[in-house]
Amino acid sequence: MVTLELFIAPHCISAPSAIAAAKEAVRQVPGARLIVRSDREDRARAKSLGVFIHPSFVLEGEVIAVGQPNLEKLIRAIRDKARESKEGTAVCEPKVSVPTIERGWEDFVHLAASVHSGHSSAISVLSRFGSTARGHPTYETGVHLGYLLRTLFLCDFFTKEPFPREILQVMNQGESVNSLKRVIHVGRVSSRQARREEEMRSVADGLTLLTNIVMSWNTMQMQEVLNRWRVASQQPIPSRLISRIAPTRIEGINLRGVFEFPIERFYAKLLPSMVGRPQRRKSS
Repeated sequence: MVTLELFIAPHCISAPSAIAAAKEAVRQVPGARLIVRSDREDRARAKSLGVFIHPSFVLEGEVIAVGQPNLEKLIRAIRDKARESKEGTAVCEPKVSVPTIERGWEDFVHLAASVHSGHSSAISVLSRFGSTARGHPTYETGVHLGYLLRTLFLCDFFTKEPFPREILQVMNQGESVNSLKRVIHVGRVSSRQARREEEMRSVADGLTLLTNIVMSWNTMQMQEVLNRWRVASQQPIPSRLISRIAPTRIEGINLRGVFEFPIERFYAKLLPSMVGRPQRRKSS
């Protein structure tokens, strides 16, 4: 079943014709339903979907038309969405076997506890119970438990409206860190700078260090601004607003300047093997 939501304003002169078009489109598609929403009573729902113009037609959470739509296009869109829903149901395959999980649960918990306590490494466990261990009770328990957890995750993702937004927000913030790294280091690393594995690791660690320095400085400046706001307004800043701000902006930072580090202060920690050795004099 697909749901068509029609957002209208009572004072809008196009509301009656929009309702008639929506009813006719839903009548043409079996299994479709119509929900008429008012901009006053359902303002929160409209804001979450990004609806600011009335009338607006929203099909399964996606705005497909604004104003007076073409009836044929509206019917076609509902039919396509209904077909996608049926195809999505057809590809769902019940793979989770609860008896399989119960059969190997005790050994699986012991294995997980050994990794958690440090008695065994995750690498050794994965190498032992990889795809080559297919048929082993512990392997099958892990596979079906993974099916179950992934099913629960997808149920949350498709049924809880805030959940996918939070997931996408976290992914976007992670990608913003990668964008910051690309801004700090423009171009490619030459082969003479990273021929061996330890050289490549040094280049990557250096870029990560500079990125963390930029984000730390941004975080410090953001915290100072928030502290001033709290003192000025005498009100707490909502955490939902702070969580959407990532310290990856670069507008106030000169990325083409010269970084100077007091290496002499940390010489003993950076090169402990060189401490006590006579330093070579530079030839004039």
